[in-house]
Amino acid sequence: MRSLNWRRGLLRLWMVLSIIWVCLVGWVMRPDEDALSYWKLRGLDDSYIEEETQPRTDKCTKPDGSLDAACMSGEWQRAQATRDVMKEALARKTDSLEDIRFTAFIMAGPIAAALILGFVFGWVAKGFSYRD
Repeated sequence: MRSLNWRRGLLRLWMVLSIIWVCLVGWVMRPDEDALSYWKLRGLDDSYIEEETQPRTDKCTKPDGSLDAACMSGEWQRAQATRDVMKEALARKTDSLEDIRFTAFIMAGPIAAALILGFVFGWVAKGFSYRD
């Protein structure tokens, strides 16, 4: 009669449970949505926002070269509204990156801890074996 190979069996059990864990966490936390959001906003930073939200004086220049005050007021309002929208998008980008990191930790942390605990308990159990 052959004896059971506990080491191989438990390692396979750990692999199956790890795959199930990753699938469940991926299904519940949806890291693909966070990754897509981050990817869309990857080029957005404070310097880009400042550069892109300056009021355009070329639209408000009169034929004599002076600026139309009413037009410039509208341009300043447009620039401020654009800046606010871009700042919100930058905050979403930061939140998405933090969510991706958190999801990765939740996926990998318990798997690594279970593997380490398995090795530790195996080492302890080996200490109880008989030596002839």
